Amino acid sequence: MPQTHIENIEEHDEDHISEQEATVYIADLPPSIQDDSQLHRLIESRLEKVFQIKLISIQCYSKLGAGLMRVRNTQIKNRLVEDIKVMLLDLPEGTHCISFSEILEVVSYIVIDTTNEKNDMDLPTAQEIRKRWIELYRGDEPSSCDQISVQFPNIYRIVSTSFDDLLAAMSTPDFLISKLFAHVYIGADCSYFEDLPKSTTKEELETAISNSIRMKTVSSLSLHIELNKQT
Repeated sequence: MPQTHIENIEEHDEDHISEQEATVYIADLPPSIQDDSQLHRLIESRLEKVFQIKLISIQCYSKLGAGLMRVRNTQIKNRLVEDIKVMLLDLPEGTHCISFSEILEVVSYIVIDTTNEKNDMDLPTAQEIRKRWIELYRGDEPSSCDQISVQFPNIYRIVSTSFDDLLAAMSTPDFLISKLFAHVYIGADCSYFEDLPKSTTKEELETAISNSIRMKTVSSLSLHIELNKQT
């Protein structure tokens, strides 16, 4: 009898663990939808219709391109993260693929303004940027922070694993470090243009980019263009 009693407790514990609520992170939210509630409804209905998965809750952050969901147990979480992995959303402009993961990773870029600075200025190290980030936004420590290249040493790539610091950075994207002005481009992408004519200007690049994404104007707070004439 004692042995049977112990086995029943173990089975009960396993059932209890599997029924604990779990968090699943969403990545690659479509940039064409800026309404968080609309994204919420779209993802929730798609999961229920295609995979018969009902969510406890969901929060989308369109400006971050990421979100999180609460599901009933770890079995559902594992199904989303390990089996389903990605899901197509039907949008007016076509289909868009979002992904599910167990951890959050959002890439942002920090740009030091060097407009009025000398060429031999002392830029902060990546470690100093990381330390300043933690001081300002008080979230989890970023998983990485690096200068993107020797051609653009004033631009840093930082990877966040916490919504707390990302939301704080969204409300205060500008800060000072070593008496230099910095701006955070949250959830951003970074692209390089090579073999440009020497005569190319920032204005020409901005116009070309605006046309390619079908926007007449793009705010400097959303788009940063930097030219290295020496390369």
